[in-house]
Amino acid sequence: MRLSLALDERSDRDKQFLVQGVSFVLDAFTAQVLQPPLTIVYDPEYDSFSVLQPGQSESGC
Repeated sequence: MRLSLALDERSDRDKQFLVQGVSFVLDAFTAQVLQPPLTIVYDPEYDSFSVLQPGQSESGC
């Protein structure tokens, strides 16, 4: 599964998570498919994010 991060408005069916003061929102389908723990890593050198889930390959944007 390939994941991406985007700025978007929250819908009523989305799941919202607050991590260290930053709000993350997953659509209902993705929230059902992904299992915690997820790790979101920001690389300031490339201004990019990576989403890591144990046992899965890395997705980034």
